[in-house]
Amino acid sequence: ELEVLLTEVGSKFLPLPEERLLSVVHTLLHRCYKYPIPTNSEVPLPLKSELGGICRVCFSSGTISKHPDFVNEYMADFERDLNPEKETFPDTLHKLTEKLKTWRATFLNNVEDRLPTTLLL
Repeated sequence: ELEVLLTEVGSKFLPLPEERLLSVVHTLLHRCYKYPIPTNSEVPLPLKSELGGICRVCFSSGTISKHPDFVNEYMADFERDLNPEKETFPDTLHKLTEKLKTWRATFLNNVEDRLPTTLLL
């Protein structure tokens, strides 16, 4: 019975895609703050390549098939704002930081709105 209970608890507390991306955006925002360069400087190359990888992973074909609502809601806007391969990618660290703050607020609000007030086991 304990195994069944643990399996049930584990399945009830799986993170939503929004929660996982919120965690990633939060981490990226902290990395932006830690870069020892002026905020009006160009976005550092390691951060650009990391953002490119995040866009590829978060909106991969596997994610599209498993979470179509998530992809439909966020993919176009997220890639427009944070994909370094797009022309709309922020050109300075400050602008990138502002975009990440906006996305953090968006995901945080959406995650909080979707969380049930109680969970039945």
